[in-house]
Amino acid sequence: METEPPEAEPAGGTLPDCLVGNWVVSDAELNAYYDAVAANIGDGAVTFDTVDTVGTPGITFTETEYVYSGDFTLIVSLAGQTGSGVATGSAIGNYTVEDGIIRSELVSSDLGIIVTVGGAT
Repeated sequence: METEPPEAEPAGGTLPDCLVGNWVVSDAELNAYYDAVAANIGDGAVTFDTVDTVGTPGITFTETEYVYSGDFTLIVSLAGQTGSGVATGSAIGNYTVEDGIIRSELVSSDLGIIVTVGGAT
């Protein structure tokens, strides 16, 4: 007779307890995000060769709220041209966790980014 293995608890405690605190968005995670952005533009019109950051984008979770800080500079290579993107602002919202699924609601955002590549903004 086969039995189901017990459900494993997330490392660091149960949701949402393990989320509470300050988290850093790594260059690898930003590269994955911008790869997805480029894929959604379609037709290969935009590709991001590399994305590095100056500054530390991050997110802070309390028991019920999150704040994403977008104050950082992206150093990008876009279709062979080097450029930068200055990101500013933050996004603030609420979240809930039910059955291990995180659902978020954006309350306010003043995120912005100005990108300059090959001398063009």
